[in-house]
Amino acid sequence: MRKFRVNVLARVVYSFVVLTIMFLLIFISFRDVERRAAISLFQKNAGEKEAVFDKLLKLKSASIQTLVFDYTYWDEMLAAVTEGDISWAQTNVPDSALSTYEVDSIRIYNINKHLFYSINNIKDKMLQEMGLPSEVFDGLLRKRFDHFFLKTSAGLMEVRAATIHPSEDEKRETAPQGFLFAGRLWSDKYIKGLSDITECSIALNFKVKEGGGAVLDFRKGVITFSRDLPGWDGKAVGHLTVKTVSREIRDFNEKSRYYFTLIFVFAGILAATALFAIIGWIFFPLYSISRALRSEDLKHIQGLKEEKTEFGDIARSICEWKKAEEKIENLQKMKDSLTQMIAHDLNNPLQVISGNIELAGMELQGQDAFSADIKDSFYWIAKSAQDMKNMISNLLDINKMEEGKFNLRPGQIRLDDVLEQVAGVMKVLAQKEGKMISVHVSQGLDSLSADEDVIKRVISNLIGNALKFTPAGTVIEVAARKDKIESEAIVSVADHGDGIPEAYLSKVFDKFVQVENDLAIGRLGKGLGLAFCKMAVEAHGGRIWVESELGKGSTFYFALPIRGIADRP
Repeated sequence: MRKFRVNVLARVVYSFVVLTIMFLLIFISFRDVERRAAISLFQKNAGEKEAVFDKLLKLKSASIQTLVFDYTYWDEMLAAVTEGDISWAQTNVPDSALSTYEVDSIRIYNINKHLFYSINNIKDKMLQEMGLPSEVFDGLLRKRFDHFFLKTSAGLMEVRAATIHPSEDEKRETAPQGFLFAGRLWSDKYIKGLSDITECSIALNFKVKEGGGAVLDFRKGVITFSRDLPGWDGKAVGHLTVKTVSREIRDFNEKSRYYFTLIFVFAGILAATALFAIIGWIFFPLYSISRALRSEDLKHIQGLKEEKTEFGDIARSICEWKKAEEKIENLQKMKDSLTQMIAHDLNNPLQVISGNIELAGMELQGQDAFSADIKDSFYWIAKSAQDMKNMISNLLDINKMEEGKFNLRPGQIRLDDVLEQVAGVMKVLAQKEGKMISVHVSQGLDSLSADEDVIKRVISNLIGNALKFTPAGTVIEVAARKDKIESEAIVSVADHGDGIPEAYLSKVFDKFVQVENDLAIGRLGKGLGLAFCKMAVEAHGGRIWVESELGKGSTFYFALPIRGIADRP
């Protein structure tokens, strides 16, 4: 009997040990799945933090960019530089300009690359007398603007530079008459300020290495990434090492460890309790059955007839990592709202500018006292304001399309009417530039279902793009026809410019891609117009493409299904 008891007890213990091990393996497997999901969210969070850091860094540099832009298309500045009028520079570019634009150094050179005027608030004689390589000026003559970092005796300096032009030459098409450099010293105080704004730990290192991707320490929730700081020749002169903590992942790890410990301790207590319970549920009933068999007295098992034994499933819930996911999604929303906020902040002053331009234009009408040049200048100011409005609209609409929040308002439209309306507006601009627009619509073109305002913007963008790259005295050909085989309406806009290099054809509809062209110098957009066209046409179920031949011009096509949006399967 004693031998039988030992064997049964050992079997019970062994069985329980196996069940306990299985329970722990299942628990660890679920925790591994949880960890993998958290790591995926951590990687996504790292990319978003890098993007936000780059945007904040760009915003911090905006005041230097404003200084070099505003001060370098100014007739008085040009005259002072060319005539060597130091007193004018001392009066109009005083030391107070340094604090106004939050810069530490302003240096002005004449067209012969000789230093004309220089101020800095670092009180550093070596910085005052420091020369710049001739290649810096040569690069500026080509690019008109430059942005680089420079090692000085006072430390690393961020420099923005621009060529000097007359006031009416905002587009900087005339020959440069001088150079302006503005620099901001990246002192310890400045870097600490960057750290506070970005909520990151930032270290400046002059031991140059290539900036790599983010390094993630999941256990500590730390994200580390680098940013190279290019010199005037494009070679890095140092780099920033940025460390930031993902609070969501850190909290997730702390709570995960807490719950793991809690569950592990609870499992130990449960195991001990279950062991005694199993011994009681199995060994003692068997003993009672054994006694009943030996004594042939069934009273020993009467109580077992009514007993009901249940083995409950252990339920575990993992919800804390969901909190981390929701917080990371909020960061994504913040990134999307940042685009809308920037566009909104640009649009408000632009509305004021446009309104005043319109009022001034009304005053100019019929006024013989104003020259044609002045009236023409007001026209181009108004057009530039409208171009910026279009750029903001494209930016917002592209953002909506990428989020799937762009809603079309389809209705029955006639392409011939739409083309005539858009071409009628664009002909005014074309005539100003000595160009012509012709419209040809084939017979039998049916009406189709589309968002008329969006299609007008697509056509306006394509015609406007053609105007940029078409020389004066040529005709931009706009046409529409019906493709009966594909049941599509095809619209084309052809120019007679230099054409598009083959390397650009595959990416001309990508965001922020610009094709450089001598005819469009100073009029390049931000690479958003064609990207908007592609998304807008595809939102209608259509397609868009380009055909181009160097030296002869380009033709942009887009096709819309005649059956319309609502009829698509």
